[in-house]
Amino acid sequence: MSARYAPVANPWPAPPAERGWAQLIRQSWLRCRSQFELKPEIRREPSVLGAEEIRRRRRALGSLFEIAALEMQALQRSLGVPAGLTLTDAEGVILYFHGTASFTREAQRAGMREGAIWTEAEVGTNGIGTCLVAHAPVLIHREEHFLRQNAAMVCCAAPIRDGRGEVVAVLNLSYGQGDSAAATLALVSQTARSIEMHALLQQSRDRYVIRLHAHPALVTSGSGALILADEEGLVTGLNQTARDWLGEDSAAALIGQPVVQSIGLDLRQLGDWARRSPWQPQRLGVDELYVLVQPPQTAVLPGADVLDQAERQALLDMVESCGWNITQAAARLNIDRKTLHRKLQRHRLTRPR
Repeated sequence: MSARYAPVANPWPAPPAERGWAQLIRQSWLRCRSQFELKPEIRREPSVLGAEEIRRRRRALGSLFEIAALEMQALQRSLGVPAGLTLTDAEGVILYFHGTASFTREAQRAGMREGAIWTEAEVGTNGIGTCLVAHAPVLIHREEHFLRQNAAMVCCAAPIRDGRGEVVAVLNLSYGQGDSAAATLALVSQTARSIEMHALLQQSRDRYVIRLHAHPALVTSGSGALILADEEGLVTGLNQTARDWLGEDSAAALIGQPVVQSIGLDLRQLGDWARRSPWQPQRLGVDELYVLVQPPQTAVLPGADVLDQAERQALLDMVESCGWNITQAAARLNIDRKTLHRKLQRHRLTRPR
C-alpha cells in the first residue's frame, strides 16, 4: 500500500494485548509463525487461480454469488472513503472484487484480486483468512496484519452461511482511510446477513417459509428469524437470526427434524396458518413472538419494488464499469450473456449513443 493510505492518527492507542479480540489476533500470529512459517518482513504474493476455476467456484455458490455482487455494489455506493469489497468462497479464493478506482490499484499491488487466495497460510493474519478460522466477524486493524506489506489496511470481514449454518463465503471490506472501524464491521456483518436472507429465500419456492419476530410489524423485515420447512414439515434451512434465537447447536440439530420442535407448529397447523393468513402475522403461544407462515410458491421478499430498483442500479453500475462490454459484465456477475441481455431489456437499460 502506498503512503497516502497510512493513518493520520492511530485510533487504537491501546497495545494489541488489551484489545477485545487480542486472543484471536495472538492465535493467528502464532499460526503464521509456527504452522505456516511466515516472516512479517518478507513480502509474499498470494497464489492466484485461473479464470475457468474462478467461474467454476462462482457457479458452486449458485444464486448467492449474484445476490452478493448486487449487495456489494449497493454497499460500495454508500461508503464515503476509498475502499474495496471482496467476496471469497469457503477456501479464501476471491471470486469478486468491487472497489473505488484509487483503492483498486493499491489492492491489486497487495495481491487482492479475483482468483487470489487470501488464507492465513498465504498472506498471514487478514480479514478473510482469519474470519474463515474464527467463523465469526473479525476486524484486523492495520498493524494487526501479520505481513507488514498489509499494515496500511483495515479489514472488516464477516462469514456468510447457508441454510444449514455452514460457512460458504466471506464478505470483506478493506480500506486505508477512516477510523470508524467498529461501525464498519457492523455494516459488513449486516450486509452478510442480508445476503444470507436473500439466498435462503431463493430456495423457498417449494418450501414453507416461517418468519418470526417479537413485533408484528417487523415479521417480514430483514431482522426477523426465517425458517424453511418442506412439505412434510421438516426443517431445511434457517437464517442467522433464527440460529441465534435457537442456539447454534440446537439449530444444527433441527435440520431434517419436524418444525414442531422449534416453534411448536405441526404439519397440519402449518397448512392451516398458511391458508388462513399468509400475509397476516399471528401470535405464537406465550413466547411473545409473532409468526407468519407462507405456503410454497407464495413466499417472496417484501419490498420487491425496492429490490427491483436496486437490481436495476446494480446492473447499470456493472455494465458502465465494464464499458458496456456485455461479455465482461456477464462474466463478473456469473451469468450468461443471454441472461444479462434479458435483465437489461426488462429494466430498459441501453447503451448511451
